Amino acid sequence: KQFRKAIELAPNHAEAHCELSGVLNSIGRFSEALPMITRGHQLGTSRKNWQNPSAAWLAQTTRLAELERDVLGVVSGEIELEQAKRHEMARYVCFTKRYYATSTRLFRELFEESPKIANNVPRGDRYYAARAAALVAAGKSKDAPKLPLSQKDAWREQALDWLEQDLVVIKTAIESAKDSRQMAGPLRRLRTWTQVPDLAAVRDDAELVGASEDVRQ
Repeated sequence: KQFRKAIELAPNHAEAHCELSGVLNSIGRFSEALPMITRGHQLGTSRKNWQNPSAAWLAQTTRLAELERDVLGVVSGEIELEQAKRHEMARYVCFTKRYYATSTRLFRELFEESPKIANNVPRGDRYYAARAAALVAAGKSKDAPKLPLSQKDAWREQALDWLEQDLVVIKTAIESAKDSRQMAGPLRRLRTWTQVPDLAAVRDDAELVGASEDVRQ
């Protein structure tokens, strides 16, 4: 609301348009974000001192708005995408629109096709995939809203498997770090795991009621 108000008061405020676009993108409203970033980029690049990477923001939002039109077809399985588009569909479109089961499926396909995508821990794709699977287990996925208790453990196990694979890479990075600066990133990722609400279904005791003993351990 504050960015819309800023635009009402100052229609030529480039940063407000860009910020509003970012907010809309973060909640999966890419088609609404596109005119905002388009205008923000136009306004910003007309200034000599503009240093924000609005061209990159505009390019990504354009791609995501195009993918948004196909999301229901991807969820139903009627539309198949090439690898690059599948990645953005999984991480950005399906995830932000709460199609977590489809996001998990697409990530699984991507990791099987190209393990290097999963193993790039700093980029965080496997972490996003684990979050998506955990959110399915929590019953928060629009495309799998009411899972029976007997099926939740499979989603929990998938999330935990991906987190464990990331943990191996993170531990190696910590052990090989030469100073505290190099350790900061890996340690920050581990702290995030203990705090992010998306992982509650595989972490918090209250969310693990009814889970199998293997999962609870």
